Amino acid sequence: MRYRQTAVTETQKQLDFLLAGAATFTIKNEKTGNRFTFRSSRSDDNQRYYISVLGGPGNRRNYFFIGTIFNKTTFRHGRKSVIGRGAQSVRVFEWLWKTLNNSKALPEAVTFWNEGMCGRCGRELTVPESIASGYGARCFDIIRQKDPAGWAEWKAEFAATEAAQERKAFNDKMQRDGELDWLLNKNQPKAGQGYSYTGNRYNGTGATNGTRAAAIEC
Repeated sequence: MRYRQTAVTETQKQLDFLLAGAATFTIKNEKTGNRFTFRSSRSDDNQRYYISVLGGPGNRRNYFFIGTIFNKTTFRHGRKSVIGRGAQSVRVFEWLWKTLNNSKALPEAVTFWNEGMCGRCGRELTVPESIASGYGARCFDIIRQKDPAGWAEWKAEFAATEAAQERKAFNDKMQRDGELDWLLNKNQPKAGQGYSYTGNRYNGTGATNGTRAAAIEC
């Protein structure tokens, strides 16, 4: 199954995602093409985060433990890890942790990607809002209670982006086969009404009437 990657661009959001509890993320150097996918799992007492790196083709099972973050401050390489401390993956994570934990932005050539799974519980994300935020609905409800201002800002940003995407989809559809679809569509808008596109039909309501299928996620 191919998950939907989403870029995480803000330093604080990158750090928050890494420490969310069950995060899977990829660090990529856009100049060299080098990348590493990491997984961060929180301990039951919330004092430790176990870091693993993807080392094989199976993106759900081929992870290898490389070290632990203690008290959200210090990362230590695991002495029992099969991956040595000098390995590039370990050095990349040590650098990443030091950079984000000191509130420094990543270099422009280095990008941080959510791998399409909830950062807090690890379940696959399917709803557009969840994919955009990196958290499932229930987990995001918990997170937004701690940061109501951030929740409102994100919600407004997502609404603007979604509206722009819907307008583009409508315009592309009209340019491609609008005349034919207009003749076949029984719900032709009346004079003075706006137009909107839902699925493969146009509506005269000025707003999208379709509803998303319920998704099984957190």
